[in-house]
Amino acid sequence: MAVSIFGISALLIFFLDVIGNAVVFFTFMRTPNLSTITFKYLVFNVAIANVLAGVICIFPDAIYSLSTDSSAWTWGDGFCTTTAFIYAFCTYLCLHTITAIFIERYARICYPVYYDMIFGKSVTIICIVGLWFYSFVLALLPIITWGEYGFSAAEHRCSPTVQGWQTHPSHLTFTIVMGICFPFLLSCVFIVLSILHIRKVRKTKGTKSEGVESYGDKFRRAQNKIKRDIRDTSTLLEKKKKKPKKKKRKKEDNIDSPLESDQSASSSSSSSSSSSSSSSSSSSEDENVPSGHQKYKLARRINRKQRYRPIEVAWLKTFSATILLFMIYCLPYIIVKYNIVYQKGTISDNVLTGVVVIAFIIHAINPIVYLCSGNKYYVKAFVNTIKRKK
Repeated sequence: MAVSIFGISALLIFFLDVIGNAVVFFTFMRTPNLSTITFKYLVFNVAIANVLAGVICIFPDAIYSLSTDSSAWTWGDGFCTTTAFIYAFCTYLCLHTITAIFIERYARICYPVYYDMIFGKSVTIICIVGLWFYSFVLALLPIITWGEYGFSAAEHRCSPTVQGWQTHPSHLTFTIVMGICFPFLLSCVFIVLSILHIRKVRKTKGTKSEGVESYGDKFRRAQNKIKRDIRDTSTLLEKKKKKPKKKKRKKEDNIDSPLESDQSASSSSSSSSSSSSSSSSSSSEDENVPSGHQKYKLARRINRKQRYRPIEVAWLKTFSATILLFMIYCLPYIIVKYNIVYQKGTISDNVLTGVVVIAFIIHAINPIVYLCSGNKYYVKAFVNTIKRKK
């Protein structure tokens, strides 16, 4: 009975996982203005990790539990080790990618002017490759004799075995510290730093009557200064372009002598050469004069990057809820495993099965959190995706 309940629950989680993360993927693909390109890549990385865990690990466990009541794994040791390895890899990858998202949110909210230099497209790809490599190494450790992967009848799946952790207790400590606690604490640090910056910006924005200059006042002051610079530059250019007026000679009725005509031709050629040299010098001086319009556009661009963006803060809140639920679902499994390894108490098989089902929910919870965390930007994009509107 417990086996069938576990199989049905795992099968439902598998369908929620695949359908939900597929909807997330198509929502971000169909909504180009949902957020930055860097953020999309990281969200896609989380969705890919969840789908891999569902297809390669959760679905075979559900089918095996529904098809047989055997307490031993009959599908081969290689397949058992592969599913356990990929599940551990996807769990580490999902958690560490969420931590990278918090670092990206911190850079986006606190340093918007330098965001493109900090998190460009190439930097994001290198970060994702590093996350895959780091998660691969963490999941590979039980295969290289530091721990062990095997089938657990109480969990109805392949996972790191209790015997392997009892033989190598340092591996359990390393897994908890580097695989779970470190990314969680790092996420909390960047969440706190981002919240402090947001509060500071809101406080500065809301205390206009107390004499604190707001962003709008700063922008208007900079705009007026640039206008004055443009006016001063234009007056300077007008003064340089002004030339002394030449008096026109009255035409005489008599014909000039050949000598006078030669002198007049030479004087005209010299005057034309001097005028051309003066025009070239004035044009070079004009090029050296800074463009006031460019300074105005640069100031507007910087101000546009520094302004308060509710969509970035909304995604910070969404992933804060995600990491919190991730730890809530992970914590019971860690406590139960720790008690079993160090024999702190007796744990029934039903409790362990329920803890494993709760751990499976981690990979299907992200799409639900995106919809239920109050992120109106994603909800609107999600509704448009369902209705097939752009």
